[in-house]
Amino acid sequence: MDAQGASVAKPFVEKARARFPVLVDRTNLIAGEILGQKAIPLAAMIDEVGMLRWSKISGPDNVRQQILDVLDEKQVAPPRVASGPTLDHLRKLSLSDPKNANNQLRLATAHLVAGNRDLARTGFEKASTLAPDNWMPLFRLGVLLLEEKKPKKAMEIFRKALKLDPQNYLIRKQIWAIENPDKFYKGNVDYNWQQKQMRKERNGG
Repeated sequence: MDAQGASVAKPFVEKARARFPVLVDRTNLIAGEILGQKAIPLAAMIDEVGMLRWSKISGPDNVRQQILDVLDEKQVAPPRVASGPTLDHLRKLSLSDPKNANNQLRLATAHLVAGNRDLARTGFEKASTLAPDNWMPLFRLGVLLLEEKKPKKAMEIFRKALKLDPQNYLIRKQIWAIENPDKFYKGNVDYNWQQKQMRKERNGG
């Protein structure tokens, strides 16, 4: 999961010598919405028809080996999550219940994935208004702003999302990665720096 997309994730995929297609969960659909996780790294396996077969929160040193173990030993669980509804179906849901924040969020996310940025922005803003305590619409609005090459505005939105859920290290790490790219994308991820930064922020620094 990386809000900045495939370009920053690609070097890690190449280094891992992945033997299968790799999905970058930019909008936090799998990690946050489906699995309810608030921390990364997260490893997940999805089959060719879109079923989630396996997932696990993983430490920095064992993600690749855990995935290879699943592939080699075929340790897959029964299907848990089917493919989502179509864009047309989400439009109908949104119109049938316009005050349902989740419907608005799902439709806006579908528009974002489809490249309909104006419609996505309107939907995320509407979902955030309907559910002001939900950090997810703000997070995805931040992703949209990153796509539009507006990192400063995206950071403002990510910080608003973090205020709604201060223990959400998935959001926090996106902020860290944008502000400190050398700690994440140059060579190995600096987990020692992350621990120090975490302690600093806990102490109000």
